[in-house]
Amino acid sequence: MNKKIFICFTVALAFVSLLILNGQLREVKIREENVTVAYVFGEPIYARYREVIVNSSGVCYLSLDKLMKSDGSLKRHFILIFEACGDLTPNKPFEFRRSLIIDATKNITRLKFECGKFLYEVKGSIGKAPDWVSCIVRITGEGVERVARNVDGVVVWNDTVDLPPGVYRVDVSIYGVPMDKLENVRFKILLDVGYEISKDTLYDLRYGFKENLLWLVEDFNSLNNWSVEKRESAGYAKIVDRFNGRSGVLVLKDSVVKYKDEIRIKPPFRMDVGMYLPHTCYGILSFGFNGGDNLEIMFDMEEGKVSLYMSTVCLNETGRFGKFCWDRIDRGIEIGWHDLSIDVDDNGNTSFYIDGKFAGSMKLRLKGIRGELRIFASSMLDGLGVDYVRIYKL
Repeated sequence: MNKKIFICFTVALAFVSLLILNGQLREVKIREENVTVAYVFGEPIYARYREVIVNSSGVCYLSLDKLMKSDGSLKRHFILIFEACGDLTPNKPFEFRRSLIIDATKNITRLKFECGKFLYEVKGSIGKAPDWVSCIVRITGEGVERVARNVDGVVVWNDTVDLPPGVYRVDVSIYGVPMDKLENVRFKILLDVGYEISKDTLYDLRYGFKENLLWLVEDFNSLNNWSVEKRESAGYAKIVDRFNGRSGVLVLKDSVVKYKDEIRIKPPFRMDVGMYLPHTCYGILSFGFNGGDNLEIMFDMEEGKVSLYMSTVCLNETGRFGKFCWDRIDRGIEIGWHDLSIDVDDNGNTSFYIDGKFAGSMKLRLKGIRGELRIFASSMLDGLGVDYVRIYKL
C-alpha cells in the first residue's frame, strides 16, 4: 500500500486585495496558504489556512464571499489577525486600535468566533503577551454585543459568539504601560472565525461552471496537445509508431503527461480509453479535481487489478450533505491491451466497463468534472501504452 502514496511537500502563498467601499475603508489582506502533504489515489491531502490580516489604524472591510472556495464543505474558517507594531517608552501609557467590518450577509447561514491568542514579539522572540499589556475585542451589530479580554495570553469571550447572518463590526484595543524601552515591538491577536454557507451556494461554487467540451478525440499521432512532466531521470513519454500490435501509441514510463486544456463537462457523457497494461506497472489516469468531481482509472499489475475511483461531495444525502465522499470499483485484469469505458447518465449514475463487459456501478452520483486530464505510469520494466482517449457528451 505504501507504494501508492507519493509524498510531495509544497507551499503556495497567494495574496488577495479586497474591496474598498466608497474610498472610506482601508484595504485588508488575505493570505491563503496550501500545504500539500501527500497524494493518495490522486487526491491531495492538505491543510488550508486563510489568514485575514488587519494592521491598519483605519477601518477595514471584509466580505466573506471573498473567502469562499469551491471545496466541498459547508463549514469554512479563517484566522483573523489584528496586528500592531511600534516603539514603546518606559512608564508611558500606549494604545493601539484596530477595526474591521465583516459582511456576512450574502450566502452565509452562520458566523462564529472562537477563543484566540494574544501574542507579543520583540527581537525575533514571540510568546504570550506579558502582564503589563491587555487587549479588548468587541463585536457589535444586528442588535448583538460580545466582548473578549485576554487571560494569560488567551482571548476569552464573555458569552458564546454564534451569530446569524448580518454585518458586524470588530473593534480591538491593545493597551498598557511598559516598564522598559522597547523598539519595534509587535502585538498580535489571533481569532479563529468559522462560518457556514448555504447548500445552494455550495452547489453553485462547486458545480456552477460552464461546460467547454462536447467531444475530445486523442489518437496520439503526436504530443502537441500534451505537456510532459518526467518524474524520474530514466522516465520518458513518447509516441511510438508500432507498439504491441497497435499503431500511434503513447508510451510512458516513470512519467506524467497532462492534457493542455482544462476540461469542464457535466452528465451525461462517456470516456473511452485504450491501454496496454504491462507487467510490474502501476499507474493512474486522472480526470478532474479542480473544484468539481474526480474520476480515476487506477491499475496495479503486480496485483493484477484495475480500479475505478470517484470522489465527489454528498449533495443528496441529508446526513452527509457537504461532506467529502468517495467510492471505487476493483476488478482483476490481465497483462495486455484493454478497452476501458466510463459511462455517466443524465442522473450522474456512473458505470464501468472493461473490454465491453459491465464491471460495476458507483453508489454515488457524479455531478460534474472540472480540472485536468493526466496520465501517470511507474514501471520497473516495460512502459504503459495508451492507444486513445475519447471523451464526449451523450
